[in-house]
Order: sequence, then C-alpha cells, then structure tokens
Amino acid sequence: MKPDDRIAVYVLGSKLRVIHDFKGDFESLRTALGRSRGENTARLEASQLTAADTINPELDDFLNGANQAIADFKTIDRVESTTAAFETIARHVGSVPGRKNLIWISGSFPFTLGLESPIGGSNERRTFNDQIQRMARRLNEANVAVYPVDARGLSIPAELTASAPPRNLTAPVAPPRINYRPPGLDTMQEMASRTGGIAFFNTNDLQGSIRKAMDDANVTYTLGFYPGEDELDGRYHDLKVKVARPGLELRHRKGYMANQEEHRTDKQLLDEMKTAAVSPLDLTEIGITTRTDILNQPKPATLSVTVLVDAQDLQIEKKDGKWSGKGHILIIQVGPEQKVLSSIEESYNLNLTDENYRKLLAKGLIITKRIEPDKDLQQLRILFLDRVSGRIGSLRMPRPAS
Repeated sequence: MKPDDRIAVYVLGSKLRVIHDFKGDFESLRTALGRSRGENTARLEASQLTAADTINPELDDFLNGANQAIADFKTIDRVESTTAAFETIARHVGSVPGRKNLIWISGSFPFTLGLESPIGGSNERRTFNDQIQRMARRLNEANVAVYPVDARGLSIPAELTASAPPRNLTAPVAPPRINYRPPGLDTMQEMASRTGGIAFFNTNDLQGSIRKAMDDANVTYTLGFYPGEDELDGRYHDLKVKVARPGLELRHRKGYMANQEEHRTDKQLLDEMKTAAVSPLDLTEIGITTRTDILNQPKPATLSVTVLVDAQDLQIEKKDGKWSGKGHILIIQVGPEQKVLSSIEESYNLNLTDENYRKLLAKGLIITKRIEPDKDLQQLRILFLDRVSGRIGSLRMPRPAS
C-alpha cells in the first residue's frame, strides 16, 4: 500500500469489527493490522456440511438430514450478517464524496440455497436476491463499488486432486462433467456487476488483486439520469455505456431496479436506528455535531447535551403552505464492555412557515437535552433519524471530564 492511500479495514467474524477506520495515517494502519488477530467462526464451519460415516446407512441419513438443517440455518445467518455489514459500511461512507472501492476478501456465500439440485441436499429452497438487491441499492446510493477477492486463491476441483479415486477407464459411460467454478463465485460476480466493480478469483496473487482494485478508481467519471415516474415498473433495466475511443474497458453498474422508493413503517425505521446504535461504525447519512456541558443543576454532574442536525440532509417537503418533516433523536449512555446503561429518545414533527424554514436551513436543527449521568457512564451515543427518508446520522463521544 502507498502512504497516501486512504484506507479503512473491517473484519466480519461473529460480528463486524473495526480494525482501522479512515482516521489516522499509514503508520497507524500498519500498527492496527499488526495487532489484529483473526477468528475461526463457528457458524462458518457449521454452514459447511460434512457427510456422516457411521457405516449405518439409516443412521447416516438421519444425521445428514439434521446436519443439513443446521448448515442451512448457519448459511442463512451468514448471508444476513454479511449483507447487513455491507449496508452499514455503505451508510458509514455515504457522505464521503466521490467513488469508493470496497475490496471484499472472502470465500463468498451462496446466491441461492437448495436450488442447485432438484433432488436431495438442502431442505431449504430459497434465493437471497432480496437481501443482495437491498444491499446493492445501499452501496450504489453511497457510490461504493465492490471488488470481491476470492480468498481461496487458485481452486482445484476435487476430481483432479491426487487424493481423488481413480476412474474406471473401461467403463462404457462418459465421465461426469467437472465443474471448474468454485462455489459462491456467482455471488461475487453479481456483487461486482451490480456496483461497477470487478471480481478477482482463481489466482493466488491476492496482493496484486487488492492493488488492482485500489488503482481502479484513479480516474472516474460521473454519468447520471432520472427515470420518469411512469418508468418505475419494478423491473431490472440494463445500463450500457459506449465510448468512441477503441481499446478502453469501461467499469460501471450493469443495471438498476426501477422500483418506487421503498416505504418503511415507523417501527421498521426505529428498529434500524436501534441496530445502528450498536454498530461499531457511525452512520453519516445525516450530518450531526454535538457538545456537552456540565450544568450541576438540578443535580450535581447533570449534563446538557446540545445536538446540531444539518437541515440540508433532512427531507422536508412543502404541504398545504407549510414545510413539514419528521425526526427522532436517541441518546444512549454506554458503560464498560459496551453495556447500555440508559437511553432517552423523542420524536419531532416539523411544521414550518417559509421564514422559519429558511432559518432552519441556515442554522440547522438544534436539540438540547439534560441527562443525569450514570455512575458507570463511559460514552454517549447520539443518533438522529429522518423518519421521512430513513437516513440516519450517529456519533459517539466520551464522558466529559468533570
């Protein structure tokens, strides 16, 4: 890596962990990576079925069925946690202007479950298209291109390994066709295609793959258009970009889903807010700043928390001559080992005249709350949700020194 590269490193094991965020310099990144240790996640191992071999066919069938059910459950859990992590990262970097490259080093996960073979195998029959579509939409909204790098390196089919049983060359039937594609590759290619990246696989040059992915954003151009309301037909539409100059390879999103804006209930939005509250990454979809003062009234050590919300990031619409919007604030006291000690929250309904709306845009939305700090308070987490657009801004700050 080059000293001027702006790099963050996240690890997804049993949960999403921040090894190094964009803050800091090259040496701090090197130090963070040196301290980092991996983990063998139980759900990854459990999602990979190992056939039973008890010499008892009936018992083997029973054990294989039970193990398959566990493997299916763990696979679904992996897909959901991975897509949720991608969405969190997208919402974390969404306010950073320009194209961002997300290099995904992984063994991937399946695009479907139980649909590869019509007979036997998984008891589940499903696709993960909805989760992947939602994740791709978040990434595209944040201008993030995904570059999957297959951590398995060069894949050798089991049929070609030295341990594979010899074939009967005198058998009259044709040998089975060997599948040279590693499992999960379709998902990696689909993720790259939907976001304008490229997938790297069947290579042991992981370092070179990462460098190519980083260099791919050296020069970018922005092209855009607005589909009409009558064109939002819920279907997938291909996108093609052509240039007159020969010899160029274009990397861009291959299409988009022409969906209406997703409508989520207040409960769904508040659930997303609570999920963001325990995320290791702050969301930057709404700009917020805060300051904390010690008032010592009405009780000693009482805190006054002032939150300034950037009104430019709020979705405020004019209805019946007034500017209306909806918001929700959540302030959480966090103690040792990230334990939630207490929280306060409040919803807001904006109904502004033209003059007050102009003042709001100029000064921002100012919210002040008084908090009695818990004796074990170590950190405050402040979140603001726009209940119209679903965008969230969050930040954390240490307990102020008395």
